[in-house]
Amino acid sequence: MASIKGIDVLRGFILPENTAMSHWLGRLGAVGAYENGIYRMDLAVCSDLSSLPDNLTGRRFRECLEKIG
Repeated sequence: MASIKGIDVLRGFILPENTAMSHWLGRLGAVGAYENGIYRMDLAVCSDLSSLPDNLTGRRFRECLEKIG
């Protein structure tokens, strides 16, 4: 849905202690940088769900997106 609206990247700003979120985004293929005491993580948006990583996190995320999409 995001790609239909012209969104190319989902960006999250994550506190260092929120390791659950930073690890989850990392397993989905997000890339990050540490800036000013927080992590900035960017997840590329693609309408082709097969571009998600072929790991447990990617497969579960794909399943959720297919249910709502």
